[in-house]
Amino acid sequence: MSRTTPVAEWYVVQNDAEWENLLGLPTQDGAPSVGSSRRPAYLSWNILWLLLLPLAVGGLLWQGQPPLHRGEAEARVSVHQEPPKDETSASAVAAQVVQADVPPGSTRILATGSFVFHFDVDDAATVIEVAPQMDRLYATLRNNFGLPTIPQSEKLIVEVSLNEQPGAAARWLLPNRFAVPSPALYPQSSELSEVELLSQSIALYALSYLVQQAGDHHAIRPTWQPIVSGLYLWQLWELDLSLSAWQEDVVQWVYAAPCTCHPTAIPERYAALCAAHKRWMPSSVHIHIPLACVNRAREEELYPLWYDLAAPTQLNHFPMSARGNRSPEQTSSMYRKELRGQTIALATLIDYATVTYGQDRLPTLLAGLGEHEGWEALIPAVFDLSASDFEAGWQAYLAARYDLTLNP
Repeated sequence: MSRTTPVAEWYVVQNDAEWENLLGLPTQDGAPSVGSSRRPAYLSWNILWLLLLPLAVGGLLWQGQPPLHRGEAEARVSVHQEPPKDETSASAVAAQVVQADVPPGSTRILATGSFVFHFDVDDAATVIEVAPQMDRLYATLRNNFGLPTIPQSEKLIVEVSLNEQPGAAARWLLPNRFAVPSPALYPQSSELSEVELLSQSIALYALSYLVQQAGDHHAIRPTWQPIVSGLYLWQLWELDLSLSAWQEDVVQWVYAAPCTCHPTAIPERYAALCAAHKRWMPSSVHIHIPLACVNRAREEELYPLWYDLAAPTQLNHFPMSARGNRSPEQTSSMYRKELRGQTIALATLIDYATVTYGQDRLPTLLAGLGEHEGWEALIPAVFDLSASDFEAGWQAYLAARYDLTLNP
């Protein structure tokens, strides 16, 4: 798929009042704000200057900057302006050096094209590095899901908080506002940097939000909701963040374990897999990986309560039939049994479709989930081949990609 790198305008402000001013909201005295067509005569000295980050095809150009260390009273950010080497690429964007003397423990606000970050000044260096990455990721996800460009008023608000517990369940404060733990709260580890910890935290929320948006935008039918869960897991693995590393372990385990509702084997790297996921959630069940991550013995007790039979290898194995008039709670994975590993299987099916037919087919597939009922109608409409041929291709891809011997 052809992807266009977004150009993001950045504003760094000190409080919510200044943020409202930047959004162009009327001030108390009725004077025009910086978001209006008239430019204000002056800015208060304590408002940080407008920062426009230079974006190139390969990303932001940050050069010659000394690292910022936690606990420093002075946070310094420097961005150098350089003309693009290829004049046909993204245009150069003006940049300024911003310096701010701020006391430890102060809260700051950083606005980008898609997000508004609220954070403690001690997290400034990490947030400043993560923010442009999240902007690019957010634009890519919207493109992947066939979602329209968002207006400036619909930005996601991210609170990087010292009061959040790492590994806790997701907590939305408002439909477009959520809180993630400060990376300073995680135990010091040589495995992951603070940038990696914060990036994965924000990505999980952003992905969840956009999958919901995609379901609404494409009016996806209730019978196809399992595919929406598979879409979430596939895209999570595609982000090339920390949890992406577990894709092969999870798929091989689901298909290699015995075809019974009470498996006698758990993943080879069970302890490491669970520890990795519990950095950001209570257990991997929250992203439809069927492991409670309590202990090995407990897994065998819980598993048959939630899952049944073998991992699907054929399209007709998926329970895409109508579920009657049950409530969403009654049809969730915590209240009914699912096929063992069905979300994982659907994630591999989407992976096969995008690798084989191109990622630009994904919006068409999502639109088809709102228009067609059943595989026999959906597959020909989206991929221009029969459901049986698509199934055979998926099976071959699954066996080759993960070195599996599939059961008929």
